[in-house]
Amino acid sequence: MPIYAREKVGHVWLADPEERMIEVYRLDRRDFTLVCTVDGDDPIRAEPFDAVEIAPAFVWGRPAAAVSAKAVAKKRARVKSLRTSRRR
Repeated sequence: MPIYAREKVGHVWLADPEERMIEVYRLDRRDFTLVCTVDGDDPIRAEPFDAVEIAPAFVWGRPAAAVSAKAVAKKRARVKSLRTSRRR
């Protein structure tokens, strides 16, 4: 995301359609900070569109199938890793 930071893009949404997860990042000075993670069928209310709630079906196109425990553990590990790397 260095190019986005250089060009001063205020927010970046990274979407993983397989995991049905969106990570929202905000530009703080020169680096991006993870603001929130939204997954599955949770309604999406995230910067810079936090004044509206976005239905997950609008993004993903269909309801989520049952999420496996392995997928949940993988997502949690990834989020923890991102948070840890941002603190360094």
